[in-house]
Amino acid sequence: MSNEALTELNWDRLIRSLLNATQKGEVQWEVIEPPIDVRRYAEGVVQAYKVPYLDRSFRIVPYKYKASNDGEDFYWADGISVEIVDSKDRVMYQVPGNTAGQRELLDAVRFQTANLDSLFSKLA
Repeated sequence: MSNEALTELNWDRLIRSLLNATQKGEVQWEVIEPPIDVRRYAEGVVQAYKVPYLDRSFRIVPYKYKASNDGEDFYWADGISVEIVDSKDRVMYQVPGNTAGQRELLDAVRFQTANLDSLFSKLA
């Protein structure tokens, strides 16, 4: 495996490509049960999303976790895990958390799975 394949630019391109395909309706995400491994280390995991894309399966899992700036005062922070999974939903690779566009991708996925286009088209 080359280091070039794992560059930040390639991850950004992948997330942007998946976002564009989602926004254009070229892929259809499904709502799935959150994976048990994520529920073990995170709070507030209500649902996850999965889609086939570029001969792979992608899963996106929004979650909450306890964070602290000083080690004493804790607050809830939001996280997103974008993963490439196999046919048994085992994580084969997790997209680096600092990859640009993950929040925007989650928003687009939620918009699509809630079928908001249909709702908004009915407004006069």
